[in-house]
Amino acid sequence: MSINNNEITEKDHWEGFHQKQPRMKLPSKLVITTRNIQDLLGKNISAGQKVLEIGFAPGKQLSYVASKYHANVTGLDYSSFGVETAKKLFDALNINAEVLCESIFETSLKDETFDVVYSIGVVEHFNDPTEIIRKHVRLTKKGGKAILAIPNYGGVYGKIQKWFDSANIDIHNLEMMNERAFGEFVRGMNCEQVEVYRYGRFDPSIISWRSKLPKVVARLINYLGTAVGHLMPTRMGALSPWLILEVRK
Repeated sequence: MSINNNEITEKDHWEGFHQKQPRMKLPSKLVITTRNIQDLLGKNISAGQKVLEIGFAPGKQLSYVASKYHANVTGLDYSSFGVETAKKLFDALNINAEVLCESIFETSLKDETFDVVYSIGVVEHFNDPTEIIRKHVRLTKKGGKAILAIPNYGGVYGKIQKWFDSANIDIHNLEMMNERAFGEFVRGMNCEQVEVYRYGRFDPSIISWRSKLPKVVARLINYLGTAVGHLMPTRMGALSPWLILEVRK
């Protein structure tokens, strides 16, 4: 496994991103990945709450949270390039957000500050994610929620992705990608409730089809799979693309 106990490098994290800047607009629910995440956040965020996204750059989901739910949002990311990109997005959308370019392990944020703390596809890039997962919980107020989403590569998605793009699988901690293992990281913490579950409509985009298939074929698979995904429920066991750790303080 080629990951380590520190954040993946900024070069790896933003590889290819410089060549294609994100559009300065809110993410579309036509994209099944976006719909899954927005549905998850929508169940847990209310107007006026203080919300933190860890690893938020380039700011698409956090911009949606600020616009849709009128939450008081903060974004934390170690990538200076990603943070600057997010600032441009927020300025274009006239969104007021606190933006911090810091490591989560050396952040200036105080514990028990936020009603909701969440991350999407972050903690699975650590050999030992214990500290970063617990940091999510410590930053959450009493009565608030920490929500951590990681790709569900522990099952069928992982087996397919391993064949199509083994290098991508190698930067993910597969050992934590089951309900029991994911929940163990917060054992012993003073939490009101801990739940781990699979979530999301079928999402073909978490497979790197283009690595072994012609571009036209890969695009067709994504289009057809996305159409099917929009018709499916949010919890489908093995076909749910996300594994969620939800902690209520």
